[in-house]
Amino acid sequence: MRMNTNTVFYLALLGIGLCLFPAATISSAEETAAETVQSPAQTVSGEIVSVDPEGGFVVVQYPSESDATGTESGVFYLSETSTIVQNDANVEVSALKAGDSVTVEYAANESNNNVVSTLTVN
Repeated sequence: MRMNTNTVFYLALLGIGLCLFPAATISSAEETAAETVQSPAQTVSGEIVSVDPEGGFVVVQYPSESDATGTESGVFYLSETSTIVQNDANVEVSALKAGDSVTVEYAANESNNNVVSTLTVN
């Protein structure tokens, strides 16, 4: 089988690219949450926008720190050590729903992802 010059060139570039830039691993929310926490604990209060129990994270909208009239959204990963509290009782992530008012205590891990220590439904 004979390849034209362009095909050979593109295959060579692909080979070089694979050597220089190994395939990135896509980590699951579980792996993300399991990474070592690297920052001091922080707290935000806001409203749940969405919950992904299978993915192990919630998206919370909260008042912006940089814009007094605006809001920001953040993704907060749940780990095996995360605690979810509602009505003074521990609950599962399945109890959370969009629109719930929450306070999230979290810290950033090695990959700068926010990992929940305690999420309290207000």
